[in-house]
Amino acid sequence: MTLGTLPATTLVRLGDRAAALLSPAGKVGIVRGYGRAGRTRGDQLRRMLAARGLSTVDIPPVLRRRNALADLRRFAGDVELLIDVTRRDGDGHRLAALLGCPLLTDREEGPEPVRAVIGMTEGEELVDAALTTVALRPLGDDARLALRVDGRAVEPAAGATVVVSLEAGTGRLRCTVAGEDSADAEQIVVRPSAGTYVIVRDGQPVADLTDAVHLAAVVRPLTVTAPSTGPELAEELAG
Repeated sequence: MTLGTLPATTLVRLGDRAAALLSPAGKVGIVRGYGRAGRTRGDQLRRMLAARGLSTVDIPPVLRRRNALADLRRFAGDVELLIDVTRRDGDGHRLAALLGCPLLTDREEGPEPVRAVIGMTEGEELVDAALTTVALRPLGDDARLALRVDGRAVEPAAGATVVVSLEAGTGRLRCTVAGEDSADAEQIVVRPSAGTYVIVRDGQPVADLTDAVHLAAVVRPLTVTAPSTGPELAEELAG
C-alpha cells in the first residue's frame, strides 16, 4: 500500500456502507482535503464508488469563506452522505452538520456521534457552525461589542474577549466574558459596537464581526461512524 492511500479493506467497507445508505438518486460527497494524500484518497474512493455505480461530488473540507455555504448547498443538493478522507478533526463533522448529512470516516476507531453544534445565523440563514467554541476576539483595546443573552442586554468592557461554548449534553450554551463572568443561555446575539472583533470558530479565525450574529445550539442527529461499524447503525442511518 502506498503511503497516504486507503487500504483495500477500508475501501470495500466504505463502498458497502455508501451503497446501503444512498437512495437511487443520491450522491456521496467526498471531503477529500487539499493536500496530496487527501487528493489521492479522494481519487481512490471516487473510482471505487464509480465502479459500483455510485455518483460522487467533491466537497471542500473547510469553509474558508463563510459566504461560500450558499454555493456549497447549491452544488451539493443531491448529496445524501459524506465520506471524510481528510483525517482532520472537525472538517467533515462541521460540513455534515451544515448540510444535514450522515458522515462516514475512514478511521477505524469508531468516533462518537456528535449531537449538537453551535450554529451561527445571520438574518435567517445558518452561515456557519462550530463544534466546540465560538470566540469573539478584539483587534484593539477600544473594540466593543453588544451582547444579548436570552434577551438580556450585556455590555462587556472594551477589549473584552467573549467565548461561547456548548454545555455538554444539554443543548445549551455557556457565555464567558473576559475569562470570568459566565452565564448559561439558549440563544446569544452578538453585534459590533466599535472597533473590530474577529469571529474565531473552534480556534480558527474565520471572519470579522460586521453585523448581528445569532448563536444557538443546533441539535440534530449527526451520526459519525467508522466503516467497520455494525449493521445496526447502518439501519439507523438509513431510517
